[in-house]
Amino acid sequence: MNDIELINIANKVIARFINSGTTLAVAESCTGGWLSKIITEVSGVSAIYKGGICSYSNETKECILGVNKETLLNFGAVSEQTATEMATNVKRIMNCDVGVGITGI
Repeated sequence: MNDIELINIANKVIARFINSGTTLAVAESCTGGWLSKIITEVSGVSAIYKGGICSYSNETKECILGVNKETLLNFGAVSEQTATEMATNVKRIMNCDVGVGITGI
């Protein structure tokens, strides 16, 4: 998918968030802020988008996002467990309804 296709999808998803008043924040690793870029291309998103944290290093995942060191050691940075902690913690940090965590290769 290219940025235009992703922005079209984001428009539909963000419209639902805006209509329901559901707030959103993201914690990204391998995407390096790309998801935040796509989200912020949507007009009116400031009503629901709290922000994003680009946590490329394990140190940032641990120190800023609060991913447990044991999770990183036992499962690795590229794991469902790490992504789940990233999502859960960014939701808490940004005080929002939905947190998204992305990690991968």
